Amino acid sequence: MKKIIIVICLIVGLGVCLPSTQALAAAESESQTTQKNAEQGWHKALETQVALAQVKLSALKARVALEVDKSPERAQQALQEAENFLQQAKVNASEATVKQFTQLQNKVQSAQQAVREESENAKSHISTLVVSIEEQMQTYGKTIQESEEAKLLKRRYVQLEAKAALLKAKLAEKTDATGKQTAAYLDESRAWYDSLKSQASQRWEKELTDMSIRIDEAKQAVERKDKQARAKLAELLERAAQMLNDEDSTK
Repeated sequence: MKKIIIVICLIVGLGVCLPSTQALAAAESESQTTQKNAEQGWHKALETQVALAQVKLSALKARVALEVDKSPERAQQALQEAENFLQQAKVNASEATVKQFTQLQNKVQSAQQAVREESENAKSHISTLVVSIEEQMQTYGKTIQESEEAKLLKRRYVQLEAKAALLKAKLAEKTDATGKQTAAYLDESRAWYDSLKSQASQRWEKELTDMSIRIDEAKQAVERKDKQARAKLAELLERAAQMLNDEDSTK
């Protein structure tokens, strides 16, 4: 009789525990799915932010081509790059932001038309485009989960921002009589590069340190109003581009 009671108790116990186990498994599975979806969302947001940084960089290159190099052809090429990167940004964008990206595309096309027509408003069209891109990028200023893919994307984004600051420094150097604005942009670029050092490998940290030294040297040349300042800024931009290319080749 005791054996029968024990067996019955076991059966009842299993009957109670089994649904609970299934519920826990379902909850864990749902949690993993939610986490995975959230991570994919973060990655898409960051990929969009990186693409927007590329758009901004190309737009700044267009300004340099138009204002410094006096080359409408290069400005057109840079604006075409901007439009291509913007199309990439739209791929990972949410439905709510596709409309904003379409508006940005319209601004790119307006700038292209102004450059083609050699309009006096071409510079202002490009400047407006840069501001609009920066405003859009702020909507993606979120904390990203620290997966390896996210870290690589963040590192590329920071490098793009650092290079954009160098382009602004090159633009400012042409019109900045005191050198203060140019120096401020160089400081901004250095800050972006310095922010990468905390999680950098030994080799990468050495490159970042070298870049910081080069930026400081360029800043000193600007402040001294040295004739070599413009050349040093050009060298910085070449080095920034090389660092991005080196990272692409290691993927």
